[in-house]
Amino acid sequence: MEEAIFDEVEGTFVGIDLGTSNTVVSYFKNSDFHQVKFKGKNIIPSALYFETRDKIIYGDKALKKGVVHPEFLLKEFKRDLGSNRKYTFDFVDEENSRDDSIYIIDTNIFIEEPDILDSFNNAALIKIPLKVIDELQFRKSKPETSDVASYALEQIEKSKLTLQIEICESHDDLLSQDLDVDKNSLNDNKILSVAKYFTLNVSSHITILLTNDTALRLKSDSENVVSKKLSEFKNDLANEELNSTREVLILTPRDAACILLKHIREESEKHIGEEVLNAVITVPANFTPTQIGQVKEAGELAGFEEIAIQKEPVAVGYAYSLEEQDKTILVYDFGGGTFDASILQVKDGTIEVLAIDGDPRLGGADVTKIVSEQIIYEEFLDEHDTDLFDQQESGLSSIDFLKNQQAISVAAEQAKIELSDYDSSEINIANLISSEGEIVNLQFTLDRKRFEDEISDIRKQSLDVVKTLISNSEIEIKDIDEIVMAGGTSLIPSIRHSLEDTLGIAPKQSIDSSLVISQGAVLEAMKHWSKSDTVQEKIIYNDNALQDFGIGIKDNRFDLLIEAGTELPTRQTQEYTTERDNQESLSIEIFQRKKGYVNAIKTFDKGIEYIDKIQISGLPHRNVGELTINVTFELTKDDALVINVDVLDSDNSLCNENTLNVARASDA
Repeated sequence: MEEAIFDEVEGTFVGIDLGTSNTVVSYFKNSDFHQVKFKGKNIIPSALYFETRDKIIYGDKALKKGVVHPEFLLKEFKRDLGSNRKYTFDFVDEENSRDDSIYIIDTNIFIEEPDILDSFNNAALIKIPLKVIDELQFRKSKPETSDVASYALEQIEKSKLTLQIEICESHDDLLSQDLDVDKNSLNDNKILSVAKYFTLNVSSHITILLTNDTALRLKSDSENVVSKKLSEFKNDLANEELNSTREVLILTPRDAACILLKHIREESEKHIGEEVLNAVITVPANFTPTQIGQVKEAGELAGFEEIAIQKEPVAVGYAYSLEEQDKTILVYDFGGGTFDASILQVKDGTIEVLAIDGDPRLGGADVTKIVSEQIIYEEFLDEHDTDLFDQQESGLSSIDFLKNQQAISVAAEQAKIELSDYDSSEINIANLISSEGEIVNLQFTLDRKRFEDEISDIRKQSLDVVKTLISNSEIEIKDIDEIVMAGGTSLIPSIRHSLEDTLGIAPKQSIDSSLVISQGAVLEAMKHWSKSDTVQEKIIYNDNALQDFGIGIKDNRFDLLIEAGTELPTRQTQEYTTERDNQESLSIEIFQRKKGYVNAIKTFDKGIEYIDKIQISGLPHRNVGELTINVTFELTKDDALVINVDVLDSDNSLCNENTLNVARASDA
């Protein structure tokens, strides 16, 4: 950076690189860029862990807690922005829902309900007579009960890890001498004796024998032991469920982004030592206007007074424009959840985006997934005969299956990072659960060559995007002066080398690729909120629409409303009408078309992507053509798309707004 140009530029604003996997926050102070520290680190994982509805853990600690309770972990929600997906978290007040009973479970209960142990919380004390284990082993040898008995025994072993289960010897001497003593009765007596032992010796808990055996229940009554049938036990559970203190938290992707951004704002204020009022948040080049709008809303709901949105390649261009003049730059931005490629032209301090392309479903998370599934899962299957590709095949409960997956995902992420700097990574994962219900460890060495071989398809996908970008632009490879890389995934050596081999240009690395986007966002913040004229003069960005926008009409045709290259902000209105008499509702689907795909004219053609849908209901009954439906697109400088719909009657008067309902699918 040129010294002293921005000496006087400081203020209550930050630049936020809101990533799928990690988030970075930068600010400007004392003539230099700085990063907000989260637990001493420049980067915070974009992860949330919900201990309760109101107590949230963030970042690295969230990921660690998610290994034990993955059902309360939320990550990679950025990928779901713009969708109507919802995340549900179910919380139970354990203090008010504690089960103070001791349960002795008879063999017939396991045969009828082999999943019975799933009905208990970890406060219940479960005593399984040794005779029940013996009887289940015997039932395994009988064809009619082999499967169910085997499954019940497996569940007992697995549940020992999460429930308070004890296998107990019988206490025959505690029973009355006049009980039946035939073979079946002897077995029942051994089970009953365990229940009587705890009835006599543990007065702080109610002891309950669960059995469907009528004869055994009669014996229980005579021995003053409480017994219940399975149906009675289930009814009790249902009543407890109704009376328990249970809270359900339902979040949208925008809600999750808001929660993380609120934490970021609070931590930024602590770190900088002053109130942070404004922020520039970066988004991928291919984010739709609906996604951009939700990011902006999330920032505003998080407590920022003003939010500006900046495309990630533009942020990279800003950061490098301070040291580059009159150059054409290819930006290769490989983040945690998305991949973008862009061509920028920097000339006399002016930045222009010439072309963009990308894959919104290609990112570092996919690299981590490959390490998890194609490497670690395979090693675990070979060593411990447990299949983590399918829960049913694994033989694990849903929660144990998730625990294994989360622990492996954390290890895979760490190995991926280490292999950017080292030739090998030691993978050591403790406390995994095998299909036998045993606690096991997995340890092996992953070398860089195997890792790079496994991710070759991902490298190819990113390079295909780059090739398409160049072919659809008016730029040839020889016209590209610099390649700059952004995003943590671009640090993988084979990705850098493949890009260099393909284009014949060595990528520039003068700015840390994990920080460059947030630094560019700070420069955009300076333009918005600083009082320095030098900032305004140093960097100029041509605000033009980067893609075509339109709607789908009859026969799946794409009807263009805003053309790529149009100066922003812009506002365009198009007239439509109904297709049949007395039509009461109308759906309008909104699409964007990538630059360079002018021959794509159908909404299902390559290069055209669905953005959102407007649903209009309550239309007055009119003949075809009598209603005029005006659809207005307003594309802001943030690339947020504001859509307004007016319905006019035949006399050009507005239809009654009280009967009309206009809803946007992404707001549902």
